[in-house]
Amino acid sequence: MQKKWVKQVAVAIAVTLALGVCMVGLALRSLSFDVQSSNTPVEIFEYVIASPVPTDVVDLQGGGYTWQGYSLWLRFRASENTIQQLLAHEYEQVECEQILPYLELNHTGIEFQTPWQPESIEDRQCYWTPDIITNPWTHAGQHYLLVDIDRQEIYFRGIGA
Repeated sequence: MQKKWVKQVAVAIAVTLALGVCMVGLALRSLSFDVQSSNTPVEIFEYVIASPVPTDVVDLQGGGYTWQGYSLWLRFRASENTIQQLLAHEYEQVECEQILPYLELNHTGIEFQTPWQPESIEDRQCYWTPDIITNPWTHAGQHYLLVDIDRQEIYFRGIGA
């Protein structure tokens, strides 16, 4: 009699655990695990591009992951002078086809006022950092820039380990 009772309890526990695992699995499927940075676009700019943000940088938008490194997307407009100053610090011009895959927005938590579509820009110049970037958020990063010549708008992508 005691063995039968122990067996029934063991089966009840196993069924309860299996149902619990299924319920947790279903609940997790409905959640998004995109980690959105709590940092503002200004803070992101200052940590990974330049500090302070130049006064003529406007329409600064973006976000990304900033945990154990970063994966960031920023877009902003700036004067020709500011663009040239930013590019003078570690960037090298490349064919845009080389960096367009890195500029793909594959993070669902970032919203831009106008669509993020660097591939549709015709009059453009592209740059990357050929050497590893270090900053307060990474010891091994890579940055990519696409400059929309007509709008003086920069699409920035930063990846850091």
